[in-house]
Amino acid sequence: MKIAVLGCCHGELNRLYEDVDKYERENNVKVDIIICCGDMQTIRDDEDLRDMAVKSHRSKKGDFWEYYDGVKKAPKLTIFIGGNHETPNVLIPLYYGGWVAPNIFFLGNSGVIRVGDVRIAGISGIYKSYDHYRGYYESKPFSEESKRSWYHIRRFEIQKLQLLENKKSNYLDSSENRKVDLMISHDWPSGIERFGNLSYLLRRKPYLKEDIESGRLGIPDSLGLIEHLRPYFWFSGHHHCFFDASVEFENKLYSSEFRAIDKFKNLNSPVRYFDVCSGATDTCIYLDLEWLSILRSTDSDHPKGDFLIDKYSASQINRPRKSDVDAIKKNLNDVIGVFDENSYEWPRWDQPNGDYRNLQAQNDFIKSIIR
Repeated sequence: MKIAVLGCCHGELNRLYEDVDKYERENNVKVDIIICCGDMQTIRDDEDLRDMAVKSHRSKKGDFWEYYDGVKKAPKLTIFIGGNHETPNVLIPLYYGGWVAPNIFFLGNSGVIRVGDVRIAGISGIYKSYDHYRGYYESKPFSEESKRSWYHIRRFEIQKLQLLENKKSNYLDSSENRKVDLMISHDWPSGIERFGNLSYLLRRKPYLKEDIESGRLGIPDSLGLIEHLRPYFWFSGHHHCFFDASVEFENKLYSSEFRAIDKFKNLNSPVRYFDVCSGATDTCIYLDLEWLSILRSTDSDHPKGDFLIDKYSASQINRPRKSDVDAIKKNLNDVIGVFDENSYEWPRWDQPNGDYRNLQAQNDFIKSIIR
């Protein structure tokens, strides 16, 4: 499976799809899916633009509305996570993930899906210490504070990803202990700079020196998450530069490759292309049974409200039990009507079976499965 990866999109979907089309024609290859590492800017109208936290001189509607309104359709399955330049009106209602336009899929605040037999995990937003242990409270009308706090990563999202245990062994060497194939984030994993060319990074982005020295760069505990999940690739955006790093395991027998990808700046393309080992030929998005079980087991732990969680009492959340897995299977059968785990395709919510514009209905669909 060949994937195209962009760091930050900033609403330039037309340019992204033109770039991928050009690459396919020039190299006589087929790109299967596109991944965007945040700042997608799913702005539908002026209200979305007003509710987005962005400096006025950078305020622009972008291309997304054309795909939302059906003027154009994304030519490739496009999967993205949220960054720090997003409209809360679209992404907050899709907390668990869902379609924002035909062929354009949001992974949620955190999420795990399968595309064919490739398992993809992601976490949206950026890290800010003062909101990391805060509950979710943001809703319309947004204050200037809540326009920003909603995309600050909560510790709860990292904890859920740390509960993943199933190994990806259907076509990989199971001794690698990989639990996902690809991991996507907007912000970088904290400490990842130690595993790459730090001097190069500081020449490109000297402002990062202070954050690195103070330990403020990136998402806390994410090196532990790399060790736990062991993805083939971890992709990030945010800092608008390229940076490669390699985290090795088991005496360098295996590794997870980190790739920070740039944004569109000039005539040069920032899109990077990767081959992922896969035996699948389809690019359907499938619900992940283990992740749904985690959502069910942790539903009572979900921190809803404007309060701070004591960081020392926030270390444990409920692991899924067999009863959670059994309940998910039953609910999937009731809602989707199939027993085969490999057939749990995420509904596309396009006519005549639904309307992707109905964000609440998409959210209720997942809630009906994890109840």
